[in-house]
Amino acid sequence: MKEIDARGLSCPQPVVLTKKAIDENRPPELRVFVTGKAALENVTRLAASNGYSVESEHHGEDYTLVLRLDEYAAKTEASVSPPVICGGRSVLFITSNKFGEGSEELGGTLMQAFVNVLGEITPRPDSIIFANSGVFLTTEGSPVIETLRNLEKSGMEITSCGTCLQYFNLKDKLLAGKIGNMYAIAESLFRASHLVKL
Repeated sequence: MKEIDARGLSCPQPVVLTKKAIDENRPPELRVFVTGKAALENVTRLAASNGYSVESEHHGEDYTLVLRLDEYAAKTEASVSPPVICGGRSVLFITSNKFGEGSEELGGTLMQAFVNVLGEITPRPDSIIFANSGVFLTTEGSPVIETLRNLEKSGMEITSCGTCLQYFNLKDKLLAGKIGNMYAIAESLFRASHLVKL
């Protein structure tokens, strides 16, 4: 039985590692070790959405989850396709370096986690546009530069607002993607078949 040791790892790493194992060869059984109830619940939801039943054991703060592929899910796997965005491009528009409102520290942590899972989800955006304080994510000092560079290498288009970079004195510190002007940004936003704004 394949095993994944995600003990001590914070969200979303236990889910990302479990999803990779499921996507790679769809094992009939999988044992996952996690720490904390949040990781337990998140991995359990992921497993259920992929046709696995879950049994768990509690060992202090740690949990052992045994995922078993449901027979019906195994039989119908060939007929199930990942969701796709039809009719054009999907665009993610990020206008802040924080995720949500409230705590600045929590918002930064959540945004870092969000960007780091973009390479793991299906479907992925075709393009990410960064504006306002969102450009801090594409420039020197950003905790997600390597992730963004990898996304760019995989074919995702990454654009930062030139006016925003200039306003924050970051134009010479861009490390991922290209500089875009407002005309091109507006055109991308209005031509998108699917737009998500953060």
